[in-house]
Amino acid sequence: MRISSSAKWRTQRLTMAAMLASAALMISYAEHLIPPVTAIPGIKPGFANVAVTAAFALSPSAALGVSFVRVCLFALLFGTPVYFAMSASGAVLSYIFLLVMYYVKPRRMSFVGLSVLSAFCHNTGQLICAAVLTGSVYTFYYLPVLAMSSVICGTLSGILMNYVYPFVVKYTDKIKLK
Repeated sequence: MRISSSAKWRTQRLTMAAMLASAALMISYAEHLIPPVTAIPGIKPGFANVAVTAAFALSPSAALGVSFVRVCLFALLFGTPVYFAMSASGAVLSYIFLLVMYYVKPRRMSFVGLSVLSAFCHNTGQLICAAVLTGSVYTFYYLPVLAMSSVICGTLSGILMNYVYPFVVKYTDKIKLK
């Protein structure tokens, strides 16, 4: 029985997306185990989002799948319902930003710029969720602190993305040529 090239491409794309989702889940777990680097609560490097950004090399739907799987599995395995709500709200806003940039300004912004703004969107989504959960707008007083962490952590993620993305593109190009 012969497999069509489109079925083979879909299988290879699904495999690559699953590998990126697994990497994102492992990175999230590693970040969960690391004690806080600062005395400021809620600040994490967010390196798992590198896998989501890299998944855009496959397609926006693959990136959505990687993000969804990471958030759901991590919350199911290690989190709480509040953790899920906070993580999902940040992931949704960050994904929307990346999706807009994918269609509107492809290749016009560096990975560092994308990562910083994506981290800021993620933090803003979490603050919106916290405001809804607590019923208080005072959570937004924390925005300047999270904005500074977005710059620092987003820069580190963007630098990491500069090393990861060429390998993902090389692999996806090999998939498309076969």
